[in-house]
Amino acid sequence: MNSVKSFPDDSQPNDNNYNPTIKVDEDTTKTPFVRHFTKTGVTFSCIYSDEKQIALVAVFSKPELLDTSRTIPVRLHSSCANSDILGSFDCDCRSQLLHSIDILRERNGVLIHLFQEGREAGIFAKYLGMYTMQSKGLNTYGAYRKLALDVDGRIYSLAFKILRNLGIKRISLLSNNPKKAVAFHEAGFSVTSEALLGEITPQNFRYLFSKFSEGQHKISELFPEGGDYYFCKTTSSVGPFRRTWILDGDDMLWEDNIVYMKIVDDFVKHCLPYTPQTAEQQIRQMIDDTEEKTIQEYGLGAIGFRQSLETVYELLSAKNNVIPRPAELLDSVVQILKNQPEVLTADVVTVLSELEKRGDGLILYTQGPPRIQFEKIARSGLAEYFHALCVVKFKDDSSLRRLQHDFNFNPGEFILVGNSLRSDIEPAIKAGLKAIHFNNPNSWHIQNLSKLEKSQYLQIDSLTELLELSI
Repeated sequence: MNSVKSFPDDSQPNDNNYNPTIKVDEDTTKTPFVRHFTKTGVTFSCIYSDEKQIALVAVFSKPELLDTSRTIPVRLHSSCANSDILGSFDCDCRSQLLHSIDILRERNGVLIHLFQEGREAGIFAKYLGMYTMQSKGLNTYGAYRKLALDVDGRIYSLAFKILRNLGIKRISLLSNNPKKAVAFHEAGFSVTSEALLGEITPQNFRYLFSKFSEGQHKISELFPEGGDYYFCKTTSSVGPFRRTWILDGDDMLWEDNIVYMKIVDDFVKHCLPYTPQTAEQQIRQMIDDTEEKTIQEYGLGAIGFRQSLETVYELLSAKNNVIPRPAELLDSVVQILKNQPEVLTADVVTVLSELEKRGDGLILYTQGPPRIQFEKIARSGLAEYFHALCVVKFKDDSSLRRLQHDFNFNPGEFILVGNSLRSDIEPAIKAGLKAIHFNNPNSWHIQNLSKLEKSQYLQIDSLTELLELSI
């Protein structure tokens, strides 16, 4: 016997008059809220649409319980198919979204998910931008500019309508982007901002650094100015590794000291005409001796180097007070070193790719002022090849032990490769690691004055030799 499903009179499936669409204004409509059972609890959502955009709105208790007399936490999230759908961690979009949902559920807030991929460039243009980034070595802003796209063409007019329709006037915006807060303020809302930090990994390092340095996003916690130790690692499922390489940055993965050498040459040429009693080599030795002292306070890097030049100038001026201060040179030192275009060491990308393919772990380990080192790492475009990044003020055996502990994957054997006997090889041996000295003729000679026996470490003259070593 066939069973026939009955329906109430007002819900017959052939009722052509049934349409639950809600009209908001002349060009904006919405659906009623629908209920979802999710991993974190019951969620209610609806869709708003106007002539320009479409958005999903979610609340985390019954919509009628939303108390609009208070300040409402709001996350305005733009779609990111790569992260939200594919789980890519080339950006921090998914981690921000999940973090915001936890906050909004706890505080009865509102999520507005705008379908405006690629900062409103559209997903096709976004993929062109991603390809341009990867093939041309540009960050996201540079790639969009090269394609003649607006680096941020997002509009929030529908979001304004949604909040007004919900009766919300005061919001606490979960965002690091100051432009969003300004847009809502100019639209007549009372706005405060709350930082919403996502996960930082070597794979999204350059992307996030461009948002911080060019987009003025308030994520300074991810890129601290100071501190003795910085570390981040991939969130992907990796390991166990055959072995893990700890690879130095300056003068190993990219050339660095050649710029310092050029500044020293310019400084010496400036001073020599006014110091007839002092030979060129004496001035260079004064700089080396002073650097040895300033390193103890500042560590290696641009800030201490500038201080060394200032000190040597003062010493020379005490004997030859006619020497004009090389103000332009001294005042530009940090900026020159901060913005120098790194020249990658020959075959570095090929070697990193091959080591990873062989099942090895890779850690980028560099020394100097964090902000300056961050800029070098970002400009090099090499971060994404690594499983972890580490920046320290001083390289020593304790920082290496901490690095090994924080890596926290199954690493196999750790092997350090660096260009400096004193900063790289000596601490590695003291920490019980195998060590390989990269013999770069452009390295600072002072850092290669060491009493180590050559039998204590291996030496290579090119990075490709790493692929040939049987260790």
